[in-house]
Amino acid sequence: MWKKLLIFVLGVSLGGLMVFLYFYNKGEFHGLSDEESAILTSLLAIANEEVPQENFSCEISSRLLASIIVTRGFLSVNSSKLFRSAASFGCDGDACTLNVAETYIRFKIDAQKKIDPTTLTCIDIP
Repeated sequence: MWKKLLIFVLGVSLGGLMVFLYFYNKGEFHGLSDEESAILTSLLAIANEEVPQENFSCEISSRLLASIIVTRGFLSVNSSKLFRSAASFGCDGDACTLNVAETYIRFKIDAQKKIDPTTLTCIDIP
């Protein structure tokens, strides 16, 4: 019981941090096009969403997107700017993939570059 509460509190805290960075910091993603930055900003905006159980194959205890982003080191903060950390990101049509090492986050976007949270997928490839 206390483990679930701890995971919940951790997820809410990490989600709060991501929302703070999104709304107040307005950092930029270096090395990305404006369109890619807009998509990653949309990803941060839904950081409190959980990856659906059927799409979750990561070796992490929490399905919260914020937890995955932070614990896997997708983003780091330095000098009030957001930086990618050795990540690759790209979209093919409406399907986008963000990866670091062996962890992949996949999702689909609509015409307005908004992310459908039901399409979030987390995969660890050994």
